[in-house]
Amino acid sequence: MNKAIIWDLLGTLGGDSQTLINNSFKFFDQAVPALQKADENGFLNIIITNQCHIAHERMTLEKTILQMNQQHHPVGPFAFLNLLSR
Repeated sequence: MNKAIIWDLLGTLGGDSQTLINNSFKFFDQAVPALQKADENGFLNIIITNQCHIAHERMTLEKTILQMNQQHHPVGPFAFLNLLSR
């Protein structure tokens, strides 16, 4: 059986509900060790986020992915699935 943990990014792993996923985003101190421990124990880490800035076209999905992979690679690389309905 495959095991997974679904984490909410903003407010759970780092930042808050007003934080943009950019250079100012920081993981909480215990977030990275928790993600690493879950991975070491065979869990797939799924990180979800609701980025209204993408939906309102103030940022692009591609830019968000690029910034996350450049800045936060201790738990990456990240892959984003665009679930925005148009």
